[in-house]
Amino acid sequence: MFNGKQFEEIKEILEKTNLRIDELTSQVRESGQEMDALKHHFSDEVNNLKDQSLEKTFELSKELKTLQEQSAKFQRCVGAFENLKTNLDDVLTSKITAMAEFEIRKVKESLSNLNSVENDFKALVIEVNYLKDEINKFNTISKGIKEVDFTLNKHVHEIEEVDRKKFELEQENERLKTMMARMKRNRHL
Repeated sequence: MFNGKQFEEIKEILEKTNLRIDELTSQVRESGQEMDALKHHFSDEVNNLKDQSLEKTFELSKELKTLQEQSAKFQRCVGAFENLKTNLDDVLTSKITAMAEFEIRKVKESLSNLNSVENDFKALVIEVNYLKDEINKFNTISKGIKEVDFTLNKHVHEIEEVDRKKFELEQENERLKTMMARMKRNRHL
């Protein structure tokens, strides 16, 4: 069969093969340990991303609720302002009418003192002119106020920025999951 020399050569080849198999087994173990470490690292990163995403979502929810509350308050204020504007003319007209009626009664009662009546009438005219000027000022101011002055553009921009970052984190999370799945498949092959 085999002579001594051939047997020694086969034995040497087997020993080299066993050493190579041991080296490869060691390398495979090390690679497996590295894969496990990477797997744990990626798992930790995914969990961190999930936590951050949940935290940002919670913060966004709170901010949105605050914005909704502020928007409702703003709408109530605008409504009250519009009611005040529409009712102001009626209120001022009725007050001026009441004041005029009071002054007319006073004039009728004190007809005997013409100078007094004339002075009271002049004071009334001054007061009516003053109120008219104040009404004109108020109308000028109210025409200058725009709804844009009360918008919440800054908050909308911040929410859009946070939403964009959340979307990027979700995409990164999906890429990491895909990479882990690929690594698991390669490990099993």
